[in-house]
Amino acid sequence: MTSSAAAKYLEDVTDQACSRSQFGTRLKCNYLTNNISVSFNAWINKARGLSIVDMVDMIRQQIMERMDHRRIFGIKWKGKLVPKAFKYVQNLVKDIGGYIVRRSDDHRAEVVGPEMVCVVRLDERTCTCRIWQVSGLPCVHATTFITRIRGLDICDYVHPFYS
Repeated sequence: MTSSAAAKYLEDVTDQACSRSQFGTRLKCNYLTNNISVSFNAWINKARGLSIVDMVDMIRQQIMERMDHRRIFGIKWKGKLVPKAFKYVQNLVKDIGGYIVRRSDDHRAEVVGPEMVCVVRLDERTCTCRIWQVSGLPCVHATTFITRIRGLDICDYVHPFYS
């Protein structure tokens, strides 16, 4: 495939493959990957050569071990959020200096940033950039608005999936 053919292909599929406007909002995830089958196959690699009954039993054991590890890890959490979500929120708070908030009421505002203007609705937990709805984690626009209102905790605006 030539570089011009590759560029044409990417132009044609970019809207369907890479646009958050087409992502569903029911499931919450803040990263994109299509490597789940590769990861799963690597994870069950030891069980591959076994008979089906033994393979399923080995995968069951791996799942039990992983659940126990996560349970022990979860007991050590200090805050309301899982560590990665908490770190994400902390990093967002550091980057809100260049944004302007124009409030229309207690729950709605227009947030002007370097690249775009977004409308944030705290009561509906939405932003026109759609990052908040898709990921469940407040985007930089929502974070800017939330932090400008005294007494609000940014962690309260993260989807319960991350708690």
